Amino acid sequence: MASKLPNSLLAPIYKILTNLPMIESSVQIVHPSEDDKMSSSLASSPTPLANSPKILK
Repeated sequence: MASKLPNSLLAPIYKILTNLPMIESSVQIVHPSEDDKMSSSLASSPTPLANSPKILK
């Protein structure tokens, strides 16, 4: 029983560790779309666009 316990704990952890690069890449793919939504909302309303030129840089 004791020898099987570490294996049952390590298996899901190992799966998570091996899936981390895929999770990070999917997060990076989602991130620019959120930035595009923010920049398009800034461009659609002229007052924040005029008040915050530093954000656009």
